[in-house]
Amino acid sequence: MSGTCRDCAAPVRFERTERGKKMILNDRPDPLGNVALIPTALGPVARVLSGSALTDWRGPRWMPHWATCPHSSSDVRGRWRAGI
Repeated sequence: MSGTCRDCAAPVRFERTERGKKMILNDRPDPLGNVALIPTALGPVARVLSGSALTDWRGPRWMPHWATCPHSSSDVRGRWRAGI
């Protein structure tokens, strides 16, 4: 489902994770992203990729919106980019 960020008004998409939680992604694929949308019978499921799964993934990847939102805590964005 598409929408907009309530803080910065950027276009985003809302997807469900494998555990049923909501994840907000930027609206366009990003080669630096670490989230894959896995097709299922019930619709796409967001899966965070890491390690070899991230480097081996050949489909489009998506960036979590909190990693790029200008209103997100700079501490959170810095830790994410540092891989912490």
